[in-house]
Amino acid sequence: MAKYSYEEKLEAVLRVIDDGMSQQQSAKILGAHKNCVQKWLHLYNEHGTEGLVIKHGSYTGDFKQNVIEYMHNNHLSASATATHFNISQEVLVLKWERIYFEEG
Repeated sequence: MAKYSYEEKLEAVLRVIDDGMSQQQSAKILGAHKNCVQKWLHLYNEHGTEGLVIKHGSYTGDFKQNVIEYMHNNHLSASATATHFNISQEVLVLKWERIYFEEG
């Protein structure tokens, strides 16, 4: 998946919100997949512009455990959980879940 700048993500989101453009149309302008714009919209709605900032760093074991327990207690998908916690990639949540069940 291509990396998009904060500005590109924000423009794509605002085309949908402010201009009434469809997610598909906004994605096409950027050369992105519709799912990217959909994810950015969820992040924007949950966290504002901060949700569109790419974050790098590490997460503590306690944080990872809390994320997985929250996901299961609230019957959320990995995608919805990543959005809720502003985790950049849902694949991280899936990895943590696998480790949680394999290693405890």
